[in-house]
Amino acid sequence: MAFTGAQFYSVMVGVVPLYVAILLGYGSLRWWKLVQEPQQCVGIAQLNTYFLIPVYVFHVLAFNDPYTLSLRILAADFLSKAVPLCMLCVWAVVPSSLYSSTKQEEVAARRRKFDWAISFFMLATLPNTVIVEIPLLQPMYGKIAIQGSICIISAQCLFWYNVCIVLFEVRAAQLQITEDMQLMIKANNNKRELILAQRQKMHIMSAAARGGGAAVASHAVVYPDEEENDLEEAHVDHDTSFRSLDIVVETVSNHNLLAAQDHELLKRHENIMNFSRGNNNSCATTTSDAAGNSCSSPTESEIEAAGAAAAFATKVEELDQLPGLLPNKKEMVVHDLSCKQTLIKQQLGRLSMLQQVCKRVLFRLLRLPILYGSVLGFTYSLLASRWGFNMPQIVEASLQIFTNMTLGTSMFVLGLFMANQPHLLPCGLWKTIEGIVIRFGVGPAIMTIASVAVGIRGNSLRFVITQAAVPQGIITFILANEYNMHADIFATAVSFQMLIFLPFVLLYYILLGLL
Repeated sequence: MAFTGAQFYSVMVGVVPLYVAILLGYGSLRWWKLVQEPQQCVGIAQLNTYFLIPVYVFHVLAFNDPYTLSLRILAADFLSKAVPLCMLCVWAVVPSSLYSSTKQEEVAARRRKFDWAISFFMLATLPNTVIVEIPLLQPMYGKIAIQGSICIISAQCLFWYNVCIVLFEVRAAQLQITEDMQLMIKANNNKRELILAQRQKMHIMSAAARGGGAAVASHAVVYPDEEENDLEEAHVDHDTSFRSLDIVVETVSNHNLLAAQDHELLKRHENIMNFSRGNNNSCATTTSDAAGNSCSSPTESEIEAAGAAAAFATKVEELDQLPGLLPNKKEMVVHDLSCKQTLIKQQLGRLSMLQQVCKRVLFRLLRLPILYGSVLGFTYSLLASRWGFNMPQIVEASLQIFTNMTLGTSMFVLGLFMANQPHLLPCGLWKTIEGIVIRFGVGPAIMTIASVAVGIRGNSLRFVITQAAVPQGIITFILANEYNMHADIFATAVSFQMLIFLPFVLLYYILLGLL
């Protein structure tokens, strides 16, 4: 199929006005300062997003017969997107143990892989069919271009943009889970430090009750490491926590035994003191011999016993505080069990994550105006083609006004966006080249394989391959910017690819025409 001069002129008629609108938008902000306030740019962009593009999509879908759509093109479009998406998702969830040494690194690596899977999918399979495809490809392929573009626009707006939103919401849910886990780990670490300090204090007091200052000093040095190891084991399995409970029971028993021993010593000390006080007067009135026989002073061992009893009396007063501390000990061990319980609850909470993602996806879809235009336009076309009624001329004329504004306004907004960028290539040269290779190389290759697989031949095959080489879709940048994922890459893809796409499309058209 030769590419004639008339066809080239027809392509220029459809494409050059788009570049003129881009140039006017760029000059209005960068050179002539006609648009200076950020609110003005936002207002124009919102007019285009919430009114013009939805009405344009509705108009394209409503005034075409959906019963004449090519099922082969729909099947090829579905395969060209579904198969790469499944492969990318499998790649994203495969563990990267060869490249990461810790669990945190593994989670971070998997999250980065999932981000790149979404980006690669959108860069390779979601071209700007709504704005560029029909005016560009209609002069090349005629009626086939219109019918095929309607098939792809319908599938893209009704299904694939929604799939992208689901992927972004899953990614947002993963980020939320990771953030919650980090907060929980931080809180548990703070509680562990508090528990360690409380246990050290109790251990010092118990050591004081058992053996005096030397034991206190030695246990104060050894205890933190041992207790820290016990804490780590308590988070591994429940047996350690139950052993901690046994330690509590043993501590209570030891306390009771020490208290009983101290009680006996105190009684002995009290008897000695009472003996001394009760016989002082009689000892003073008798002779020294009688005093030696009847009121002899306590022996050396009895004096030492009295001193020991006095020391133990002080320790018993300290041990009396232990019953008030022991419940805290129990509470600490119960906390170890509650940490395990919290992890189990979080794992069970992930089962309801699907429900949360579905709610967020539904809320996001309700805020996507292009979905309303797609659903209403496709529904109207089904009903109108089935029962053969026409839209009132007043409504049709109103829609036509907005439709005529859409292409020019969309390109004008793109020019404003390019003028707002500090650099022509916000993501850098190499990422820009990667985006170009994916968009103009990988995308058409995937579409070629899918189209041949479903049996598309002739001009239809040439059309589906060429349409896969149009520049990046604007909706992909809107989603990437809203969810804060590789927004610079999609900003460069939308703006820069729009400037350079025409040679690639013409090259595909000429090469495919030679086959």
